[in-house]
Amino acid sequence: MACGGRAQLPLGLLLLLTLSEGSHFQHRELGHRAYAADGKSDDQRVLRLNKTRTSVGWWESAKQVMGWMMPPSIADGLGLLPSQVEVEFFVMSMCPDAKACEDVFLPVLRELAPLVNMNFTYIATLQDNSPVCMHGPAECAGDRQRLCVQKQVKSDGNASKLLDFASCQDSDLAAVPSNGQACARKAGVIASDFSSCSDAGGAGEALLVASAQRSSDLSIATSCTVRVQGEVFCVHNGDWEGCSSCDDDKAACLKTKVCNSVSSHGTRKSELCR
Repeated sequence: MACGGRAQLPLGLLLLLTLSEGSHFQHRELGHRAYAADGKSDDQRVLRLNKTRTSVGWWESAKQVMGWMMPPSIADGLGLLPSQVEVEFFVMSMCPDAKACEDVFLPVLRELAPLVNMNFTYIATLQDNSPVCMHGPAECAGDRQRLCVQKQVKSDGNASKLLDFASCQDSDLAAVPSNGQACARKAGVIASDFSSCSDAGGAGEALLVASAQRSSDLSIATSCTVRVQGEVFCVHNGDWEGCSSCDDDKAACLKTKVCNSVSSHGTRKSELCR
């Protein structure tokens, strides 16, 4: 009997577990928003929280599970697919594996930008709540730069700027972070906002701490790890790992993954996924 792999859960149990997890998450979020500042004791908050249970978390979780269980075309027809697909890169700004990974995937993600919610999350060690980067302080500075661009593009809704900045950084890893200003200009990022955020003492420091904490919380320590809709899609660690279902064209494989995961309702899927 093989000891590797995961046991296959009965379909009904899988649905029940996922719904329960979604409901629990929803209740915690409600509790945090509604009661964190009301001056009540923890016991009183729990009592009141139990009275505010909602079906929203259950329904969102149910839609996600049902989307997993059926062919993409059927899930799309039933409105179970999201309008944007979550794509997250766990990387280091001066890591050759990150560059190899991004060189393959960023061009296709630029084509699919309206269909994707793109995020870069950085891998670093936190010591006394300060990030320590594998390739030194210069890498930490480069990490802050991209996180600051990411924050700015989230507010203006133009994900292509983030991808352009990332590609520019990748074009010369040895020049990180000194190429940051030039890459920001090339990507059309507001220079003053970029500088105030990414310079030492700016908001970028807190962004990098939060980013490194997220990688740690998810136990992701390999740059580059790519996740799609919360699941590992592919890893580059000297060579490709975890994406054996793809053939040699990893970019086409990612495009198929995104296009199969996104809704055609109110999106540009039919245009971009040809």
